[in-house]
Amino acid sequence: MRVVVGVGSANPSKIAGVEKAFKRYFGDVVVKGFRVESGVARQPFSLGEILRGARNRALRALEACGECAFGVGVEAGIFAVDGFYMDTQAAVVVKRGGAEGVGFSSSFAVPPFIVEEILSEGLELEEAVDRHFGTRNVGEGEGFVGLLTRGVVVREDLAEQAVLMALIPVLNEELYFRKSR
Repeated sequence: MRVVVGVGSANPSKIAGVEKAFKRYFGDVVVKGFRVESGVARQPFSLGEILRGARNRALRALEACGECAFGVGVEAGIFAVDGFYMDTQAAVVVKRGGAEGVGFSSSFAVPPFIVEEILSEGLELEEAVDRHFGTRNVGEGEGFVGLLTRGVVVREDLAEQAVLMALIPVLNEELYFRKSR
């Protein structure tokens, strides 16, 4: 049976990551991207804000796509921990009329000078990276992680990881959404 998934983004790397994750479990998958507002800052700067953006995107994708069985939101952002600024992606998967799951990707440290530029100039990570590395719309392709890992890990991989983690509660509803005794 074909599963139709709505993604709250038109970003090709996010859509590809969502598609890869869903195909691992559902096989016949159609993924549709929808331009929606995240409802958070252009450059989210906390885990809470990143997660809110992903959830808003998932719910808005589900609203935009009447035929979709799932709405998925993927939001990238930066969070601070012990003096480091880490980049991560959060995903929220919402099953129509049912479960909701949350997941995160692997995280990596952002160079301090780039964080300083983002904060002082109000840039998005992609804008700062494009400026320093001579790339154009790096976030729609391999992403900053792709540049730093020399293509070993790319942005699509992080989106896939986050979605796979968000699918855990959705695939195991009997464990996550049962009433306690």
